[in-house]
Amino acid sequence: MRRPKYKSEADARIALRRSVSNLHRLARMINGPGDFQACLDSFLKHVEDMLESANYLHSRHFVSPDGKLPLPWIKHLFDEGDAVNAPDVVRAAARGIDKGLKQGRKGGFDLWDLKHFIKLVDSLGKWLISELKKFKDPDWIYLSEGLNIVNSIVGDLGDKYFGSWLNTRRSREIRHPQEDREMFDHPERQYFILNRRIDYDSMSEEEIDEFYRRDGRNGSKSMAPAFIFKILQERTSDSHHLTQQEISAILGDEYEVTLERKALTRNLRTLSESDLGINADISSRTAEYWYSPETEERERKRLEELGE
Repeated sequence: MRRPKYKSEADARIALRRSVSNLHRLARMINGPGDFQACLDSFLKHVEDMLESANYLHSRHFVSPDGKLPLPWIKHLFDEGDAVNAPDVVRAAARGIDKGLKQGRKGGFDLWDLKHFIKLVDSLGKWLISELKKFKDPDWIYLSEGLNIVNSIVGDLGDKYFGSWLNTRRSREIRHPQEDREMFDHPERQYFILNRRIDYDSMSEEEIDEFYRRDGRNGSKSMAPAFIFKILQERTSDSHHLTQQEISAILGDEYEVTLERKALTRNLRTLSESDLGINADISSRTAEYWYSPETEERERKRLEELGE
């Protein structure tokens, strides 16, 4: 005879509340696709625990007096859903969730598959909420809270992902107009791959915070002038200039520095007025900037003649 998922009702309730608490914890950690990629294994585990514990609390109301009717796990609902009055759409969602969990743990999700998986989770979860309410089980509140967290994580992730994708695509189109942009034309094909090297569930919140703490070097706006000079020195010449918009895109994509237009203009003007070889052409509608070793050498000699 198949064993039930949990030893007792109390264990199931503890598991449900713990999974929702852990999802809260993950939501505070995930600030973008990279964070989600690293936490994917934990995310799937907590989603599964949340659904399995709620399913146990619901299924226990259908156990026969002799105890011979096995309590179905989520993966059994498709074939045994009749025993717990599960409608066809819920049984289909349960099968999809079981397959999605295997897929996510084996190779990760692309964005489209992730959203589809969460729709199935939402479908099964909302049915369980309505059933738990019917049986006056107070823990439907925890399941509802957990579903909201899951939807919020994936919704925010999609917004940030597409925002980042749009910025990257615009930058690529400007700098490499002839490049094959297959990846950037189809963002849903990019994947969130499972990272198994870090066991987040065994780490304290302090350890996780330390792991994710940025070193602040690239993100510091105080370093912007140095990054701008490096970009111009390495990527421009007398025959190849960069516009302010292109410089801003490179700063954001590669150095994680975002400057307002006025701040970027001020930094560029300061550099062009220095003796570092930065040239500016502001005669046209779109100002252009470039680095020239000859300009730097000429300025160096001028300063030497002045005794500076």
